[in-house]
Amino acid sequence: MAEFKFKVNNEFVTFTKWEDIPDSFEFDHVILFAPYITERPHTQEEHDDMGIWPELLRSLMLREGLKTNNGNNIT
Repeated sequence: MAEFKFKVNNEFVTFTKWEDIPDSFEFDHVILFAPYITERPHTQEEHDDMGIWPELLRSLMLREGLKTNNGNNIT
């Protein structure tokens, strides 16, 4: 199972599906980014699906950076 944990106003909020995280969700920090990865061997389709995770993590980090210090910490 996947787990995406965030700190929001000194509390933790956890999602188990990426699709459940609203685009408008505001958080202070990404605490855990653990997408579900299927068992090996992987099909090409599974590799393609997994290939998006780094970009999705980066998008969260950018949102976090914008809130914490105007985005100056990520290039």
